[in-house]
Amino acid sequence: MKYCANNTFADIIAALSFALDLDENRKLYHAWRVAILAHQIAELLPTPPPGEQIFYAALLHDIGAIGYSDYVIHSQRYWPQFSLPFLIGHTKRGAAILESIPRLAPAAQMVLDHHEWWDGSGYPAGKRGAEISKGGLIIRIADSIETIVQEVPDLTRSQLFWVLKERVGYEYPREYLDAAMCVLSEDSCLENLHDHAWLGQRIQEIRDSLEDLGGHKEIRDIKITIHTFAKVIDAKHEYTRGHSERVAVYASHLGKACGLAKEELETLKLASLLHDTGKIAVPRSILNKPSKLTLEELMVIRQHPAYSEKIVSFISGYEELATIAGHHHEWYNGAGYPNKIGGEQIPLLSRIIAIADAFDAITTNRAYQKARSAKTALSELAREAGTHFDPEIVSLAHSILGAELPTGDDFSLLPSNGSSIDL
Repeated sequence: MKYCANNTFADIIAALSFALDLDENRKLYHAWRVAILAHQIAELLPTPPPGEQIFYAALLHDIGAIGYSDYVIHSQRYWPQFSLPFLIGHTKRGAAILESIPRLAPAAQMVLDHHEWWDGSGYPAGKRGAEISKGGLIIRIADSIETIVQEVPDLTRSQLFWVLKERVGYEYPREYLDAAMCVLSEDSCLENLHDHAWLGQRIQEIRDSLEDLGGHKEIRDIKITIHTFAKVIDAKHEYTRGHSERVAVYASHLGKACGLAKEELETLKLASLLHDTGKIAVPRSILNKPSKLTLEELMVIRQHPAYSEKIVSFISGYEELATIAGHHHEWYNGAGYPNKIGGEQIPLLSRIIAIADAFDAITTNRAYQKARSAKTALSELAREAGTHFDPEIVSLAHSILGAELPTGDDFSLLPSNGSSIDL
């Protein structure tokens, strides 16, 4: 697979934003609305921060809240959110994540500041006035507008203006409100915020208008960003932390044993990191359920490969990754999901990931079972060889994963920029 770096960084950020905004099978569009509002407000302010930085920061401003209940993060009923102590750390967490992504340090500062208030009563540092970054203030007012609009969709423009004016001097300064009111006064602005098709088109228009961040044509930077993407997705659920990284390690060892070329191994690693992206749309009540799933719950969880394919398909030049991720739960005998294809109809890399995925699921703690030994895992793989799994790859798994088991800490196969993210 030949990697296409043009626009890929923006695509990854858009895909991650789309994934983060999936509220357990329902698209919230919160981040998209905030990003659109922030971009347009920034254009009306003197000496605004770089457009691409404010746009990416707004798209990912709540990335540090991964794993929290979405209704708490996005509900106006819980405003001001600093009344909930466990939320206070999400801005620091989000900033740390963005700092791990190459060349997003300015955006990280904006995310850190997006809950600071002009009068000093915000969090996490209680900054006041000019101590707060411009980008942080822009996201603050855009975030407030979006949460109000989401909570009260029938609010008129004049009613919205009244609510926003009440917060001048407390949450944000007058000049930011003036810019926001100018944006909101545009014809059909409020209506467009509820038009999902328009939101997608507008996000694309803004992306196309922005300068690429210099240096993002480097493939290594793209790989680091995808690695961060995987860590963030895995962090949403208690039992999936580190899962995709371990699957990437196991799959890489199996891929080498299968004789994959260097380029194919790179594709396998990235697809492994992104294979479970769609699980972000699965309710926690299902993923964390300790007992047997109902038929309805099984149907929900079996949608996650299709969600993975949809999310990863946002990334131009990496379409093959979407196909591989979307087929990692197909069975060798055709009884899997979502498309019920079998044998060599299933992409080879998907068949490899399926075995690595199952091996990790068996050897780590899950809500429904305690971690079991590698020997037990290999026995289960052997029992399902030819039905669930490709028998030739299962045979290799016995010699590779059984003889010298790579540990979950062996991430030398994965890209890194040397930073540590506390997820």
